[in-house]
Amino acid sequence: MRVPTQVDLVLPPTEAFFKPGGPRGVVPPLFGQKSARWPDVFALVQQPKLCWEVWGPKSVDRYRDVNEIWTSWIDGDAVFNAAGTQTGKKPPLKFVEQYLHNRWRTSDDQKHWSRYREIPEWIEREANRRGVAPSIIVTELEGMRVVNDVMNWLRKEIEVLRKAAAKTASNQVRNSIVEPSCCCLAAINCRLMQRRLHLRRVPTLNLRR
Repeated sequence: MRVPTQVDLVLPPTEAFFKPGGPRGVVPPLFGQKSARWPDVFALVQQPKLCWEVWGPKSVDRYRDVNEIWTSWIDGDAVFNAAGTQTGKKPPLKFVEQYLHNRWRTSDDQKHWSRYREIPEWIEREANRRGVAPSIIVTELEGMRVVNDVMNWLRKEIEVLRKAAAKTASNQVRNSIVEPSCCCLAAINCRLMQRRLHLRRVPTLNLRR
């Protein structure tokens, strides 16, 4: 039996690294390496859907606070033994999604995943939009959460905010098309005037039989 390192990467079942129906090894292909990075692991996965059982997120209400769900997204969940010592580390779920896309989820997992990603993706969008550190958004959301002390309530509130923001953005795009700016209107009028002048200057052709 291999002696565990100080903190091991939490891997999916061995069969996840081998093609269905093909030859299967006893241990994962990267077994025995002194060190491995998550991209090395993702590149070897042949059956992504077997990863969900091990790497899939908890239900939103099982996260203690906003920081814990954000950590699972950007850094990965830590795994502890019975003594409370960290022995393993799961991959950041953001990277799992980037590498495996939707191939690691079944249709039954999709609703669970959509609910989970609502909070961390909102944190990323708001941090980018406002040009602040994600920790600022985490603190703000935690301030909202403590009012009800329910993570799923916060998730629903963020869903409402996201849809409202998307609707506002859509209306702005629609208005920019329906109501062109003054500069655009001036350019259009100028083009129309040029077209009228051009038509006036076109000589009449005498057609002969």
